[in-house]
Order: sequence, then C-alpha cells, then structure tokens
Amino acid sequence: MYDLFTPVFMTSITSVFDPLCLFSPVMLLGNLLLQSLWEKHLDWNDTLCDEDIQLWNVIRDDMTKLSNQRIPRRLTLEPSQFDTIKVD
Repeated sequence: MYDLFTPVFMTSITSVFDPLCLFSPVMLLGNLLLQSLWEKHLDWNDTLCDEDIQLWNVIRDDMTKLSNQRIPRRLTLEPSQFDTIKVD
C-alpha cells in the first residue's frame, strides 16, 4: 500500500473536464470523498486513512474507464430547412 496525500487526490478529481456532466455518476463519488476530506479538516500533506484510500482506488479505477469512453456526435443541416437542425 502507498500513502495517498491530499494534493494527489484533489488534482485527480478536479482535472476531469465534463461540461455536459455525462460522467457525473462516477464523479459524484469523487466529489463526495473530497467533501468528506474537507469535513475532516485534513492539512494539505496529510495522508488519507485506509478507508478513504480504498474508496479512492474504486473511484480511480472508474475514472480510468472513463478515458476509453467515446460519445458520438453529429450535426446535420437540412438544405431545404435552414431553421431546423438535427442532432443524431
């Protein structure tokens, strides 16, 4: 087992760019863990407890799977109806 410090955890959670909140079910766990660390008043270089590290490992595994996800996008304009946009 390794020591997980608060900066490592916080950087990982806050570095995910998800403006449409498509991955919010995964990110919610990370944000809840971040909130619980805040409530524990941990200092910046404090080591996380074993329970928090175990939860972080689950979240990190889920976040790793997110990098393989692709969301297909396509924007189609109908020439006869320029006021209509179809998104498939």
